[in-house]
Amino acid sequence: MVCTVGIGSPEGSQIPDSATNDYKRDAMGNIVISKLNEDELKQIAEKTNGVYVHFESSGQTVNDLMKQLSQVEKKTFIDVSLLNYKTYYMWFTMAMFLLLILEFILPERKRKSA
Repeated sequence: MVCTVGIGSPEGSQIPDSATNDYKRDAMGNIVISKLNEDELKQIAEKTNGVYVHFESSGQTVNDLMKQLSQVEKKTFIDVSLLNYKTYYMWFTMAMFLLLILEFILPERKRKSA
């Protein structure tokens, strides 16, 4: 389920750029206009059994989304990957321990300087 929220207007508006104190521009130097595509958002929500909400006020939008989410069937999922596991670290630990013992047992070879 995908719930979509439309922010803005279908007519669109310019996007202010706080870094330049101007409006955002594209590569050609034209001012970018941001438009709300309600049809696309409605299609996405419809295809995924979600809901489309146009953002008017935060309280109303949250209430609409919570109403939709409360209708979702609640299921409990258990992660079985942590229940059925085998550890193999002991084999590596034993191999490292044996190599450490061999290091203490075997004498160091001294090189003869030429």
